[in-house]
Amino acid sequence: MNITIAEQLHSLLGALLLGIGAGLWYDLLRALRRRYTPGLVTILLDLLFWVLVTVVLFCWSIAAGRGLVQVSICAALMVGFLLYFHFFSHLFFPILRRLVGWMAAILHCFFAPFRFLGKKSVSCGKKVYYFCKKPFSFLRK
Repeated sequence: MNITIAEQLHSLLGALLLGIGAGLWYDLLRALRRRYTPGLVTILLDLLFWVLVTVVLFCWSIAAGRGLVQVSICAALMVGFLLYFHFFSHLFFPILRRLVGWMAAILHCFFAPFRFLGKKSVSCGKKVYYFCKKPFSFLRK
């Protein structure tokens, strides 16, 4: 089974572009991580990054390499990732942070009525609990 030089170049350039995309994906998740305190959210976002990059790398290796997973494709993805951080990250990261801030503001406004209803239902639930507890207070004596 021979792989031509054109196919190898195609798979390496594709992996390089996938590395740039992985860098962009990492910057987006990095912008999300900055909005939250370190903890479970950070762990889940890191896991999401690595799962997605692993699946994409494996699928590209299988598709471009005719079923062969090659180390050169992994290296090209890493080079693309590093190229993104060296040349493009300082341009895209502020934009992504602003985009994440806008999305958070939109979601905050969207869920405001639900927060209001939640607070009202909690206060109503406390009143019902107090009202129902009072007649049965004789059981504690």
